[in-house]
Amino acid sequence: MKKKILMENLGIDKIVKRKDCTDKSTVFKKKIKEFYVRDDISRATAGKKETLTKAGIKAQKRFMLDTMKNLFKTFKKENPDLRCSYFYFTKNKPFYVISASIDARDMCLCKTHTNFAYKAKALKRNGITGTDDLNILIESTVCSANSKDCMYAKCNQCVAKKICYVMENVNGTITWTEWVRKEEKYIKDGKRLKTIKNIKEDRNEQAGIFIRRFESDLEAFKKHVFNIKTQFQNFRRCLEHIRPNECVLVADFSENYSCKYSQEVQSHHFGGSRKQVSLHTVVVYTFDNDSARGYKVNSFCSISASNNHQPAAIWSHLDPILKWIKSNNEDVDTVHFYSDGPSTQYRQKQNFYMMCTKFFDYGFANMTWSFFEAGHGKGPADGIGGYLKRTADKIVANGEDIADVLQFYDKMKNVSKIKLYLINENDIQDQQKALPNNIPRLVGTLKVHQVFSNCYGKLKFRDLSCFCVTDSSGVRGFCICLDPKAYDVGVSNDVEVVPRGVDSNPDLIPEEEIDLLTSNFNFEQTSNNLDLETTSDEDEPLNNLKIAKQLQDMTNRHQRIYEEIYGGSSSEEELPCGSHNSNSKIGCGDFLLVKLYTDASRKKSYIYACKTLSDIEEDGEVKVMFLRVVDEKAKRFRLDDKDISYVDFEDIIQKLPVPNVIKQGHRSYYQFETSVDVFEKK
Repeated sequence: MKKKILMENLGIDKIVKRKDCTDKSTVFKKKIKEFYVRDDISRATAGKKETLTKAGIKAQKRFMLDTMKNLFKTFKKENPDLRCSYFYFTKNKPFYVISASIDARDMCLCKTHTNFAYKAKALKRNGITGTDDLNILIESTVCSANSKDCMYAKCNQCVAKKICYVMENVNGTITWTEWVRKEEKYIKDGKRLKTIKNIKEDRNEQAGIFIRRFESDLEAFKKHVFNIKTQFQNFRRCLEHIRPNECVLVADFSENYSCKYSQEVQSHHFGGSRKQVSLHTVVVYTFDNDSARGYKVNSFCSISASNNHQPAAIWSHLDPILKWIKSNNEDVDTVHFYSDGPSTQYRQKQNFYMMCTKFFDYGFANMTWSFFEAGHGKGPADGIGGYLKRTADKIVANGEDIADVLQFYDKMKNVSKIKLYLINENDIQDQQKALPNNIPRLVGTLKVHQVFSNCYGKLKFRDLSCFCVTDSSGVRGFCICLDPKAYDVGVSNDVEVVPRGVDSNPDLIPEEEIDLLTSNFNFEQTSNNLDLETTSDEDEPLNNLKIAKQLQDMTNRHQRIYEEIYGGSSSEEELPCGSHNSNSKIGCGDFLLVKLYTDASRKKSYIYACKTLSDIEEDGEVKVMFLRVVDEKAKRFRLDDKDISYVDFEDIIQKLPVPNVIKQGHRSYYQFETSVDVFEKK
């Protein structure tokens, strides 16, 4: 009423809204919101309880990957022509994009980022550097953070750029916190078992040596950061310029769902009777001219009672989705896959084999598969698993049982727009048996971030993704940028594939999900960078022979691991995979003779035969299952599925020949042609 009287006194009939400003404001707010929900700015959560509700809208939480001030700087840098205050930027943040808190401890943080940040804080805490901002530290050592040559230490001008240290404070020891992998031994059912755990521990080191290690880690960290940005930029480019003949498929395994009854007896609740359901979540983007974004989104989830997450299972889970794409989008002949890159799942030779063989069985002509950088593979598919598991728990809370995968499928298939598929365990086993034994290793697997193929049995690969082709006649992702190399899986369309032997039956090897995190080891480290000087009398001299020997031994070890993993010297250009003898390399499924020490002193040791369950990892370890000798001649062995551990690369004595598999009743034995020189603990 007061407003109406005031308008009459001023002679105003009505207030005319400035529509043009309102429209601009709406567009501005939308741009800010789109920035916040980018996968390189905030991380989508996958937990079923990780949601927020506001004004009746329920959304999955997203955790910001940096501080608000740093994100504001990034936004201003990307949009220099826009006038935006810090207040307006924070005011228009989506309510479900929040900062990390103590209540969100399962952050799935990147180990590389976290450990390097701890070291940067230690330097600032000791007054050796003026900042612990990782972006500032990187920018002080490169010409441009957007240049691959600069971030990969290949720019001649960047050599002169160094971090400014306060040298008078470089004395004594530096203490910092670091996430490390530790072997722990425990007793279960009367047997001594080993496991590898990631734990957080305090470390200390002389300031001079710490700085040298920090400089070495910085070189690896810059590559890591550049890879993260490049992969996310190419993901957005791939999606924003999608064509009618393309679709983009983002895939990821969600955390298994633990089945539940509405009421449970104590022995079931605390025992090991609870069944698990594997969830493979997929988001498919297809061209849509009527949408403002230019594409439409479909969500899928395939479920299985099998805990196998290896390539055979991956393609069993993808099978109904690829069939759906082909039947509902006749124009689509190109599929762009995106996933994270663990070497036990998506980024390994068996999956490469399936990409350039089984993929073409669906009638598609072209495929690309891009891998997000290690530790930064969270994407849009993660929310699907969280929603389904949260909904399943609500059903159980309302008095219904979800005791196994069939009940999960029956209760969940119609609760949302997410298309649900049930995968048979036998289909996964059939896929596993159809895989050949002699797939050659792809040299440089751990550095590969994109593979692409339009020819049966052949792939091309490169270190980073690229979708720069703008010509409508070209296939995006098939450009010659970044010097792609060729990889031949050793089969052609008219060659019969030799199936895997009985020894590869999944029943003989328990399937376990391994979350590989990138290590901070720098495999390109050399001993030439040892000229950093300090003026402290408290420091041990940097030219001390003992320290120099330790650094040289560490460098040599990293070099040997590098050659084993990547198939070549770190100081040389990589060669095509066909130029290396892949049979001499150690990979998943090989048989080894290894040395195990009884304690940290490494004075007493035993020798065991084992079968590898993974390729050599970046930190120089390989996961193995040990064999036990069952005859006096040490020719026949059995797998001990309760004795699984990690073996250091340096403790591998030799690679054993592939044994014959002998079945006696329900048991399987491995028979070697000659005696194996083992020395087992009695």
